[in-house]
Amino acid sequence: MSAFLCEPNDFARLARYAKRPGTWGFTPYNLVTKSRIGGNDRDMTVVDIALKLASANIVSVSVRYPNEPFGGFLDSDEDMVTFMGDVASEARMSAKLDSPADIYKLAATVEYQSCEVDNWVETDAYWIINAIKNECARSMADDLTSEMAA
Repeated sequence: MSAFLCEPNDFARLARYAKRPGTWGFTPYNLVTKSRIGGNDRDMTVVDIALKLASANIVSVSVRYPNEPFGGFLDSDEDMVTFMGDVASEARMSAKLDSPADIYKLAATVEYQSCEVDNWVETDAYWIINAIKNECARSMADDLTSEMAA
């Protein structure tokens, strides 16, 4: 299995979809630790979600390729800080939302690139991606049902 560092915009696109206006209220829970992700005092923001996903991806490539700092994708701590700043900046931007199908595919890609840790299913990133994929699947199923009824 190989891993690569996803683009800052990838994490932002997933986070924007999760927090899009008029949604079901994105409040992900980690079902292993039985805790609300982001704490109980506030909802996660688009930036919070994007940074959580980016952090998991960085950890994954670091585990997969341990002989290089940050898996060889970032050269230094400063590069990592810059990368995370880019993720946050992308997450703050307004952009056209992707379709549920496109987000589902992106979530599967980010998941695959972030799962190299031994406890992947226990991580908050796993449960965030799981919630996003479940919402995409519901949305795609609703669209299909509507098309069939027409």
